[in-house]
Amino acid sequence: KSIHETRNGELLGLVMVGPHVTDLVEAGVIAIDANANVETVADGVAAHPTLAEAIKEACLLALGRPIHVPNRKPEPDMADARYPNDLRYHQEHAWVRAQGDEATFGITWFAEDALQEVVFFDSPKVGDEVTKDRAYAQIESAKAVSDLIAPMSGKIVAVNDALDSAPETINRDPYGQGWMVKVTLSDPSEASSLMSATEYAAMLE
Repeated sequence: KSIHETRNGELLGLVMVGPHVTDLVEAGVIAIDANANVETVADGVAAHPTLAEAIKEACLLALGRPIHVPNRKPEPDMADARYPNDLRYHQEHAWVRAQGDEATFGITWFAEDALQEVVFFDSPKVGDEVTKDRAYAQIESAKAVSDLIAPMSGKIVAVNDALDSAPETINRDPYGQGWMVKVTLSDPSEASSLMSATEYAAMLE
């Protein structure tokens, strides 16, 4: 059996239903939490704003009582709009915190806000060479997959492994715990070509 929802002829979601409610499969947008046995569940096709509502109604009909259908995950915490003055900025929405020949890279509030919920950071490896103005990694959000452009050149000496299990940290704290890589710079003078916070904010206007 299946429970599905369509809107204007487009399939928005599909859940396959087995002989028990606990066999409901995660559809990608919801998760089922129920401890109930049922032999058959009729097909449920309903004009609901979410697939979760369609599933709840179908199970209510089959069980005679409601079940709890939580969201798979809460909305991510989003950082406030700001551009710290102690950083330098690249036109491709990267920031640099440089100290001598060492630097930390990340993405700006503007970039993470445009991406919305970040779901995956395809990180480079320690030892990889990065070149200014060229892609060095990719970031995936609920909306798109985007290249990350290196704001300066050098060799990666550290990667923020914490983003593997918590990529939403980029949304919550893009200038702190959401940093991406640390680099030994091959040409620290490249920092002079980057923008100040004021210049970057003006570029965005």
